[in-house]
Amino acid sequence: NYHYFSYEKGNPDLGAEKSYQADLTLAWNADRWSIQLSPFYNYFPNYIYLNPTSRHDYAYGAGNQIFEYQQSRVQRYGGELQFKYEISKSLSAQFLGEILQARQLSGDKKGFTLPFSPPASTLINLTYSPYLGNIWRNTYFSFDYRLTSKQNNIVPPEKKTPGYQVINIQAGTKLSLYGNPLQLSFQVQNLLDTKYLNHTSFYRLTELPEAGRNLVLSVKIPF
Repeated sequence: NYHYFSYEKGNPDLGAEKSYQADLTLAWNADRWSIQLSPFYNYFPNYIYLNPTSRHDYAYGAGNQIFEYQQSRVQRYGGELQFKYEISKSLSAQFLGEILQARQLSGDKKGFTLPFSPPASTLINLTYSPYLGNIWRNTYFSFDYRLTSKQNNIVPPEKKTPGYQVINIQAGTKLSLYGNPLQLSFQVQNLLDTKYLNHTSFYRLTELPEAGRNLVLSVKIPF
């Protein structure tokens, strides 16, 4: 198969993929705070994935990198940590951390991770939800700070990806227009216009960065 950023070579000898997973959720709650921890372990005796090669296709395209479908024994493990604290009746803070590790247990890439494995990341959120009467209902102002670590755990011939920091802000409210409910929201994504690469994206293969500053205005009228 030919794609914009890759040339994928099939394998008719692949078998049906199987998976075994164990996960656990631990949660604690109090009057003003809550915390949740969710670890997991995943084992594949015959995981199907696109194996990157150092070869490039010039017969059918413009020299795109060749990926080959392969199977190998794979283990994946990681978890998610979520913490939320109610600072006041209208102000809350939230922390979310995620990590995922993978390891190939067989095949020519034994000992390496899987291609396009996501790096560890954290998200810090502040949300202010003031009461503005019955006209402006469910009003909120939100601030997101995402910190994504560099990805040095790669499978050859992948390239390492630098870490990055992205800030998003949002605001929204609900009101009534001629008796009909109206939902308004406004977002500024990537507020500081940060240039960064997403390790899980095929755009990374051509070093094409993710979207810069983006303004989104949404008006919804349910009916």
